[in-house]
Amino acid sequence: MAVIYGTEQNDDGITNTVLRALSSFDTVYGLGGDDVIHSDTDLYFDDFTAGVNQLYGGTGNDTYIISEPITWFIYSTPIIWITNLSFANIYETPSETDTADRVDATANGMFGGGNVTFDGDDLTIAYSIRLIDNYGVDSEGNLLAGVDYATMYIPGGTVATIDLKVQHAALSFIRNGTDGDDSLNGTAAANVIDGRDGSDTIYGAAGRDFITGGTGDDTIYADDAAGTDDDETHGGSGDDTIYAYGGADSLHGMGGNDGLFGGTDSDLYLYDSVADGHDVITDESGLLDTILLGPSIVAADVVLENIGTDLKISFVGHPEASITIIGQSAGNGGRVEKLQFADGTSIDLATLTNHAPVTQDDIFDIVEGDSIQGNVFADNGNGADSDPDGDNLSLTAATLTTANGGTVTLLADGNFTYQPAAGFTGADTFTYTALDGLGGATPGTVTVNIAGNIAPDAKDDLFATNEDTLVSGYLLADNGNGADSDGNGDALVVQAVTKPTAAGGTVVILANGNFTYTPKANYHGQDSFTYSVSDGHGGTDTATALIAVTSVNDAPDAKNDYFSRAVIHKTTGNLLVSNGSGADYDIDGDALSVNGTSFVTAKGASVRIFTNGDFTYKALDGYTGVGQDSFTYTLKDGKGGLDTAIATLNFSAATGSIIGTSAKQDLYGTTLSDRIFGMGGDDSITGGGASDFLYGDDGADKLFGDAGNDQLFGGAGNDKIVGGTGNDTLVGGRGIDELKGEGGADIYRFTNVTAGEVDLVRSFKLSEGDKIDLSQILEGYDAATSAITDFVMIANSGVNSTLSVDINGAVGGASFIQIATIEGVTGLTDEAALLTGGKLLVT
Repeated sequence: MAVIYGTEQNDDGITNTVLRALSSFDTVYGLGGDDVIHSDTDLYFDDFTAGVNQLYGGTGNDTYIISEPITWFIYSTPIIWITNLSFANIYETPSETDTADRVDATANGMFGGGNVTFDGDDLTIAYSIRLIDNYGVDSEGNLLAGVDYATMYIPGGTVATIDLKVQHAALSFIRNGTDGDDSLNGTAAANVIDGRDGSDTIYGAAGRDFITGGTGDDTIYADDAAGTDDDETHGGSGDDTIYAYGGADSLHGMGGNDGLFGGTDSDLYLYDSVADGHDVITDESGLLDTILLGPSIVAADVVLENIGTDLKISFVGHPEASITIIGQSAGNGGRVEKLQFADGTSIDLATLTNHAPVTQDDIFDIVEGDSIQGNVFADNGNGADSDPDGDNLSLTAATLTTANGGTVTLLADGNFTYQPAAGFTGADTFTYTALDGLGGATPGTVTVNIAGNIAPDAKDDLFATNEDTLVSGYLLADNGNGADSDGNGDALVVQAVTKPTAAGGTVVILANGNFTYTPKANYHGQDSFTYSVSDGHGGTDTATALIAVTSVNDAPDAKNDYFSRAVIHKTTGNLLVSNGSGADYDIDGDALSVNGTSFVTAKGASVRIFTNGDFTYKALDGYTGVGQDSFTYTLKDGKGGLDTAIATLNFSAATGSIIGTSAKQDLYGTTLSDRIFGMGGDDSITGGGASDFLYGDDGADKLFGDAGNDQLFGGAGNDKIVGGTGNDTLVGGRGIDELKGEGGADIYRFTNVTAGEVDLVRSFKLSEGDKIDLSQILEGYDAATSAITDFVMIANSGVNSTLSVDINGAVGGASFIQIATIEGVTGLTDEAALLTGGKLLVT
């Protein structure tokens, strides 16, 4: 095995043994120049174990000499014979410039004869010489050859040179595309062309070609426009377009939506399965054209439908697939004559004949002065117009006048408008012609019956509702006197309007007869309104709707009350009168009352409300503080109607008062008589030298009266109150308080009766004129009828005395609650004596 290289010059394998392959499996490269390359072997011709030499000529017009013939003389007669047979593969690139490459196969021809065998672009000469990829085409589709000529021994003793391009032109030509978008041109030979991937354009030219588009959207021209060869074409996947032209061609779109154009000969259209998509066939009429369906499609799957002059072949359950034959009904006998199934059965498409449409007479009833719109093809009393072949129906659009002066406008889709002559009644007619688009035409008649108009009859209506309650209804229905009607059966329309009613209500009337009535607020009694109906043809009538409005109780209207008072122990008022927002009232004139009740407000005041609206407000701390308090009450009309309102009381201090804040403070009076209000916080308040009014309010306060006859009110919280000199009044209020009068005739006043809240009374001296005041908590005590011991009990407790009260005055004091401990004092157990002596105050 050897590899031999030539030069770029004209190398000769005879004088320069460099280009001679002597043993099997040698490879020779001629490179440039017009080279002569030899291929020999040491083996005898009948030893077929020899290898194959590989010969590459390169550029230039090269000559290949295969095997060396020798001359023998037998009886003085020269005999050319080969003793050594060489096998060789020759690789010569097809070229437009190197057109004189040749192979000398004389010696091998003695063995293999003048045999030339073509296999696509390859060919074999004299049994043992193979030319690899010897053929191609230029950019215009012209045939090119690598080795152009062959010198061969022809049986019979002659040697001849043949033109390999001429030989190949009569045989098949194989041409393969790339994976891109190719333009492939065949030759006049029988071409085998495969476009492969990409959207290719393939020209088969003359000859009986086999063409495959491959993947992509391909365009295939099996012949030139004048070609008559029988070609076989396959579009492959993608949306392909195939032109067959002349000859009995086979067109197979395969996958995708393909356009197939047959010629004038008997063409065969292949459709394997529903996977072949939507194919459209355009075939020139004549001869016997056939669609061949694959074995997966049977006759029961096929639906034939005429669409204009086209024939659509659909497949049951497969909307993604169809075959449409363009102009199938436009020619004589159809353009495709047969639909062939794989089982041998078929449908003769040429004998499918068109059937004329079937029309049904139409009848319409209208009223004088009315017009009508409709469709003549629809079911208008006798059934719809139809076509036996399923063709779409149409008519010639026109505007015409009937015999009785009516006007008709007809549209191509069958829609029409009819307007009768003014004042005409009776029957009028017009005709039309239904067309199927395939030559079928059938007339139809439309009759319009026009009746004289009768005015509608509107009936009075009766409705009922409650006071302040809207009512809805339908005026055209039977609402007590029968339904509104029309003698012609016309649809009635009510005049739409919004307007007041006779009694001041409001009614909204819609054109369809629905209405909504809203009575005047708080009105009860009878109300009414009128309405008008029309039949659309000039006839009208009016009716009255009567509405009985039943009285219902209206809730009273409680007005919020506002009271302004100076700080005080107790105040009164009436909630029904006007207290800033107007008096409480009832629209029905019902007598009003208030829900009687007693309760304590959020600010700790006791409120008692009486049914006549009177109320009493009393501060549980003995005095109201500066600020605001409120309570809610319920107003009644005696018929189930209720309303609530809020009474707000604003308490203000006198001009010049000292008023603290919600924080903890030390407040001091002057030498004058001061009014000091601590407000919130744990305050310390000192009155000064004159007679002062001190109010601690919320918090644990300390109040010091100092000199003068002072009034000291602790308010809520656990307070410490010291009267100082003078005749003072000490009121602890809510909480556990310490009360110390010191000098002077002091009054210890109690306003809070709460279990567990026991005040401590210190410095209580009867000898100085001190007194216990229970008047604000024993309001139920009656000096004429009550026993003081049922309300008050003072008992010794060691060196102290306990003070307990029963605000209800139960016999025997069943509900006594201790409210104070009197420190360091005993002997006060004779409550009656204290009362008589003026030391116990209860009123």
